[in-house]
Amino acid sequence: MSHAFRNRHTPAVALCAALLSAGLLSYSPFSLAQTSAPTSNSPTAPAPETPTVAATPETQAPAPATDVQAAPTQEPAAATHTTEAAPKAPPENVITVNDPVDAFPAPEPGFVRHVIHLPVGNYENDLKVELLPGKVVETDCNTRQFIGQLEEKTLEGWGYTYYVLPSIEGPISTMMACPEDSKKMQFVPVTGSAGSLLYYNSRLPVVVYLPEEVELRWRTWVATPVVSADSQ
Repeated sequence: MSHAFRNRHTPAVALCAALLSAGLLSYSPFSLAQTSAPTSNSPTAPAPETPTVAATPETQAPAPATDVQAAPTQEPAAATHTTEAAPKAPPENVITVNDPVDAFPAPEPGFVRHVIHLPVGNYENDLKVELLPGKVVETDCNTRQFIGQLEEKTLEGWGYTYYVLPSIEGPISTMMACPEDSKKMQFVPVTGSAGSLLYYNSRLPVVVYLPEEVELRWRTWVATPVVSADSQ
């Protein structure tokens, strides 16, 4: 050690010796090493390593709570059902009927609608239907009849034919003298009505509108075989 170095540290060494002799300072190599400043030529002592303690479930710090919003629960998709398409309603201007009679107009006040359903006939082309509207009245030996005009009409949009008797007149009677016992109640038809003899068609009803006091009767006419006429 150089003389200059010893001269610089002499007061400090003397102080330490005085403290040691007084019992105020104990000698320890570690204490001196820690308190004495290292010189520029002495190597730097490595810092003691801190022991690593393995983390245990008890010592492991809990993870910081994070504000995570829960994902919304997806609702199950609604069940779908396959249904048959409802039938389309007919247009307002189209009339749908199951019975052809429903297509005919309702009777006006004071009138009654009469319907004849003809039975299926053999050789209908050879048949005719005669309409006989009339009333039951008291008669005698005189001839009586009612007068009226049966009108033929066509149902618009359908082409069906129906008949209307607007009014009747009578009864008209002859003026013969009759015995007392000749009086009786008898059906008197309306005569002189053109169009009362109709084609026979069992596929369609015969619809007739008559005044309330008039009833309807009918009969069938059958054509005879065709006969050739002689020429003269």
